[in-house]
Amino acid sequence: MTIKDLARRNERVRHAAARARDVYERLRDRRLDDEARWNRRSQDELRFWRNALLRGEYHYLLDPEAPVSAPCLLKAIEGVQQTEVSILDVGAGPLTAAGHQCPGKVLRITASDPLAKGYNAILDEAGMTPPVRSVKVAGEEILEHFGPGSFDIAFAYNALDHSNDPWEILQQMLEVARTRVALMHFQNEGEYNLYHGLHRWNVDVRDGELWFWDRNRVRALNVSTAVESLGWHSSQWLEQRPPGHPQVHVVLSR
Repeated sequence: MTIKDLARRNERVRHAAARARDVYERLRDRRLDDEARWNRRSQDELRFWRNALLRGEYHYLLDPEAPVSAPCLLKAIEGVQQTEVSILDVGAGPLTAAGHQCPGKVLRITASDPLAKGYNAILDEAGMTPPVRSVKVAGEEILEHFGPGSFDIAFAYNALDHSNDPWEILQQMLEVARTRVALMHFQNEGEYNLYHGLHRWNVDVRDGELWFWDRNRVRALNVSTAVESLGWHSSQWLEQRPPGHPQVHVVLSR
């Protein structure tokens, strides 16, 4: 058997296992409303991060000198004229992936996540002290918690697709941000992961426009059109990253 044959077989096995897991989760959660479903599946997210951090993964996110690497966030920062730039990382998880250093800029990072209490307990268990700790604020509550125009930039990395309503969160990001919103998500992550755990939505670029859509396209939104109706300009593009799962990059500006 060649390496290619083995890889193909492993991919088929992975896909079959994911399908079985999807059937189980759908049956288990069939009587739950959106909020209860999210609460139950959020435990999967906490377990994932606990296992990963205790294994020593993601330690690079502990570096206070880590540079901003997300192309969309770099582009958003470039659009802010002043030297000091405040950034809200929405759905940051236990360790913000925004980065902390950008040439010519002084970054002030605030990280928020609805699971922050659990994440901070995991960090303490692992003996880790992050440069920025997440505060417990759901994406749907950032406007109430922080207030309008509280940050230069609102940023989300692989977070909106985990929510019950990404458009509701994005609208609040547009309210708390003064000039820019930056988004970086794997393309159609819900489909790719067969909607396991918190994976609920897909983020995609079609014909140059940004779309959110859920399973079987029951709900689909042309985000580019929607944000432009609110007075924001939308710029989005795909970037290929190994091993072949493209990322969607978005910059929204007034």
